[in-house]
Order: sequence, then structure tokens, then C-alpha cells
Amino acid sequence: MQFQMGLAVTTRPLPAAAHALVPDVGGWLVEVYLRGLRPD
Repeated sequence: MQFQMGLAVTTRPLPAAAHALVPDVGGWLVEVYLRGLRPD
């Protein structure tokens, strides 16, 4: 569910119902992107 919500957040603004489903999707996305950018 979080992966799909992450894709939705990056491609278009989310309606209130989506934020209710996954309330901290923004924080999760930042964490995932920073982990992905971190060198090995």
C-alpha cells in the first residue's frame, strides 16, 4: 500500500481520503529517497 501511495504522491496531489489511508506517507517517502541516495 505504501509503495502505491508513494507513486501517487510523486505524480499528483493526493485527496484527503488518501492521506487518511496513509497519514505519514510524506515522511516515509523522504526516508526511502534518502536511503536510496545514500552511497554504499
